[in-house]
This record gives sequence, structure tokens and C-alpha cells, in this order.
Amino acid sequence: LGAVLRDARVRELALGLFAFTGLQLAFASFFISYLSLGMGWTLTDAGIAYSIAMGAGIAGRLIWGWVGSRYVPPVLLLAVLGLAMGVACMAIGLVDETWQKPAVWAVAFCYGMTGIGYQGVLLAEIARIAPPGMAGVVTGGAVFFAYVGMITFPGSFGIILALTDSYQTAFVILGVVPIVVGAMLFVSARRQRI
Repeated sequence: LGAVLRDARVRELALGLFAFTGLQLAFASFFISYLSLGMGWTLTDAGIAYSIAMGAGIAGRLIWGWVGSRYVPPVLLLAVLGLAMGVACMAIGLVDETWQKPAVWAVAFCYGMTGIGYQGVLLAEIARIAPPGMAGVVTGGAVFFAYVGMITFPGSFGIILALTDSYQTAFVILGVVPIVVGAMLFVSARRQRI
């Protein structure tokens, strides 16, 4: 943890791990129940939508790894992914009973590409900027923050759901966090280019 906290760039990326992984686990914990309990979908239909998001996440990890290795600086790419996953999460909060299944699938796909597909780029960038011989220590310390997010975000979602009785509100509120982190990473990416 000391190795993470000493370096501002690693701290920012660890905050990204906290927010992005936390949101990913909140999505994984509540998306199917939102569709089945909140919108009356069958578990099969909800599972298909969830599978679309997971499949998009697999594709996203490959695509974003390639893009971040060749075309876009990784921190800038992570900033864009943070903004996009926040918007996609908020879009999930707009889903209601009037939406057709293909529209929900499209939103799930967009969330999966961004909110699940980010991990390879983020972990690789943490390892890349670690001091020589410290990649494992720094990455392991940064992953601590991912686990804090994994505990915090689903719990926060549950509290918001209990207080508002609205899955939509919880998705919208939690979608703000990666947007804020994405904006922070965007500033960091610009600062690194100067």
C-alpha cells in the first residue's frame, strides 16, 4: 500500500480500480434482479442480457488492450472508458418496462465493453509505471483498492435501493463515480502529455 500511496500516478490508477471494479461488482450483483424483479423479465431473458454484457466485456478487454498498446495513451483511454462506463451505467438507470429487449441488450453491451472491458489496460498501466522490480508489489497494492470497491459499491447500491426502492436511482447515482474518476484521469493524461 505504501508503494501505491507514494506515487501520484499509481494513486490515481488505484482510484480508478476502486471505482471501476466497484461499479462492475454492483452491476454484476444487481443487473439480473433489476431486470427480473424490477421489470418482470424472465430469469432466462435477464440472463441473456447479462451474458451480452459479459461477452462484450471479454471483447472489450481484447480491443482496449490493443488500442491502448498501439493508438491511444493508456491513461487517456482509461479516462474515456471511465466516462463511457458512467454514462452506460446511467443509461441502465433509464431502462423501464417500455424498452424493447434489443435496446436493453445494446445498453448492456455498451456497459460490458467499457465497465467490464477496462481491466487489462488498467492493470497493465499500473505494472508499466511501477518502479523497476516492483510491478508485482505495486499491482498487488493497487488491487487492494479494487477489493475495497468490490465491497463498497454493491453495499452502496443496496442502501440506495433500500432508501429509494428504485434500481434506476441506484444505477444513476453510482454512474456518477466513474465519470468523476474518468475526468480526473483525463486531467492526468493531459498533464502527462505536457
